[in-house]
Amino acid sequence: MNTKALILLALICPMIWGANMLAKRCASSEAHANALSNGSASHVNDVAEDLSETTSVAEPRTLVGVVVPANIVEVRAQMNGLIDSLNKSVGDSIDSSQPVATLDNADVVLEAQGQQAKLGSAAHRLAAGQIDLKMLEEETAHMAEAMKNNAASAFEVSQLQRQVESAAAKVKECEEELKEQQIAQRSIQQRMSKYRCLSPIAGRVIEIGATKGAFVKVGELIAKVQSSQQHVNVNVPAELIEQLQLTQFQIQQGAAMVALTPLEVAPNCNLDGSRVVRLGIPAGCELVAGQTLHIQVSK
Repeated sequence: MNTKALILLALICPMIWGANMLAKRCASSEAHANALSNGSASHVNDVAEDLSETTSVAEPRTLVGVVVPANIVEVRAQMNGLIDSLNKSVGDSIDSSQPVATLDNADVVLEAQGQQAKLGSAAHRLAAGQIDLKMLEEETAHMAEAMKNNAASAFEVSQLQRQVESAAAKVKECEEELKEQQIAQRSIQQRMSKYRCLSPIAGRVIEIGATKGAFVKVGELIAKVQSSQQHVNVNVPAELIEQLQLTQFQIQQGAAMVALTPLEVAPNCNLDGSRVVRLGIPAGCELVAGQTLHIQVSK
């Protein structure tokens, strides 16, 4: 080998070795960068999953509510008079239109009995007049047929027709009289009903304001009745009021959860923006007025 070839070989070999070393270093750096990038992405995904799991679980809030009757009504006297009987006491259950007390109505009872007799007499007269009219109409029809066969005269037929007209007028008078007597009877019945102090709702008597034998005036308190239907009043924060239709209210009843339905929101809000919401209680859920409930609120 000549001298020029040796010199050229000595120059080329270091260049080839350096290029190989540089390629290896670049490959190593690229692999390291990829590993770091994959690790960072994996870490970000893990953190995102942890945050998702944390935010997806919303703990239900608990509010305190109170069971209240849906309504409390006052039964007051509609007539002046003496209390003849007290039919209910405090704590007794009562149906709608059932009397709490009755005022002395002896005079009205006698008047009602007399009116009933008048009504019966008017009805009897009407029935008798209708029978007479029907008989005369049938007799007139037979007489008209007889006149066709020359068995009766036109005078006899016209005479019967006048009797029919008179009987018809009498029936009309009896009908008017019966209507008048019926109106009079209804008037007395309305007066008699005012002597009975009736509860307008079904529920429980919570107060008696009169005693048997006492004289009461029109408008005087006889009793207070608490309705059997109940609601739950709960103070709801402002942020839940805005999403009331999406909010669920539940109470624990035995082993089951019972849903309460929002019915009404109080028009006035508190200083903190909260409002009182009235919740409906489903049928069959037995609660006691004044009872405190722990209500779970969730969306």
